[in-house]
This record gives sequence, structure tokens and C-alpha cells, in this order.
Amino acid sequence: MQAVIRLINFDPLLPPELGDQKRFHEMVRDMKRYNTAGQACWARYFRETAGEA
Repeated sequence: MQAVIRLINFDPLLPPELGDQKRFHEMVRDMKRYNTAGQACWARYFRETAGEA
């Protein structure tokens, strides 16, 4: 996971001829979806366990 975040942060600095821009943008899109899903899971968990402490 950290490697993907590092790549997303570093790759935009590279000129397009040094990397596959289509795959890079697909990776960013997928990571946004992953993040959205993760936030939804955590929000549901916190709602369901709010009164258990």
C-alpha cells in the first residue's frame, strides 16, 4: 500500500515518455475507489460499535 502511495506521489513528476500514463491514471482511479470503500467500512464499524465501549 505504501509503495502505491509513493508511486502516486512521485510519478506525476516524471515526463509521460518515462511511464505508461494510462496505467498510472487507472491506478489512481482504483486507489480512490479503494479509499472510498475503506472509509465506508470504517464508518459502518464505528456506527455499529459506538455504544460498546
